[in-house]
Amino acid sequence: MIYIKDLKTAEGSEVTLKGWVANKRTGKGLVFIILRDGSGICQCVITESSINQDKFIQADKLTLESSVEITGKVIKDERQEGGYEIQVSD
Repeated sequence: MIYIKDLKTAEGSEVTLKGWVANKRTGKGLVFIILRDGSGICQCVITESSINQDKFIQADKLTLESSVEITGKVIKDERQEGGYEIQVSD
């Protein structure tokens, strides 16, 4: 497990984050979760093709302040707060 504030040290690696859903947006085949922990916030991108169908449905049903554990690859993205996002795999 890693904290959001430390994502810069894990660029390109697969990490596991634990936190709460601060915001969520959905689109066709996509779920964007803004995850927060005690150290910051991070956008987590879930594509329907990147995880199994049951987990995608669960992600789509998450509500604000749901506690979650998300695993995925750290990607540098200057547009995001903190400069990084997670491409979710689990």
